[in-house]
Amino acid sequence: MRNAFFCALLVLGCVLGCAAPVPPAAPQQQQQAETKPADIRGTVTHVAANEIRVEADPKTFSGAKAVVKITTETEIRDASGKTVAASAIREGQVVRVWFGGEVAQSYPLQATAVSIVIE
Repeated sequence: MRNAFFCALLVLGCVLGCAAPVPPAAPQQQQQAETKPADIRGTVTHVAANEIRVEADPKTFSGAKAVVKITTETEIRDASGKTVAASAIREGQVVRVWFGGEVAQSYPLQATAVSIVIE
């Protein structure tokens, strides 16, 4: 009985030691995000409470389009680099967006923004 208990603890320790690494925190993602090209650049065609729709070319049916979720972790800046609130985003503005986490490969894509720059 005692050996079974220690074997169970050993197995549990191995399983926990081999667990997947914890994803990086949002601030690290924000710093890394803008060192690469934006995941999408386009015109904001819809604004809701916690998401925006961005279309690379809103005049065409096809082309890059994304429904972008905005969280409290999303960094939003204007063209001068000043941090602004999500309420600063308006339909018709051109934005660059960097995604974090999973991206649903639907059409339009669906993703969560790590960083948004209003141009």
